[in-house]
Amino acid sequence: MPVPAEGGYGGAGCGVLTPVAQRSDGIPLHVDQRMDGTIEAVHRIRDTTYAEDAARIRSGHTPRIVASLHLLAISLLRPTGSESIAQATRYMNAHRTDAIKIIGLTS
Repeated sequence: MPVPAEGGYGGAGCGVLTPVAQRSDGIPLHVDQRMDGTIEAVHRIRDTTYAEDAARIRSGHTPRIVASLHLLAISLLRPTGSESIAQATRYMNAHRTDAIKIIGLTS
């Protein structure tokens, strides 16, 4: 971790602190590049709905494949008008024919 310049650490919003140290040419050594909460919001949905952080899948390509499938599910469920992705997931789990229609495999 870089040694902070004068001023120590600067808040980047949402309680995340980022170092504000700079290189000799004035470019920050570490900048919080999350411009909005989009990444965090999607991760929160994936973790609370699909319990990704608690998953024991840790090796190979499987974690990335599972995350991609969860993102696909979220993308397909958002336009359904449900109050939450979790609610839509439970509904689709109980009504598989509707889920197949959303994917576009049947008319």
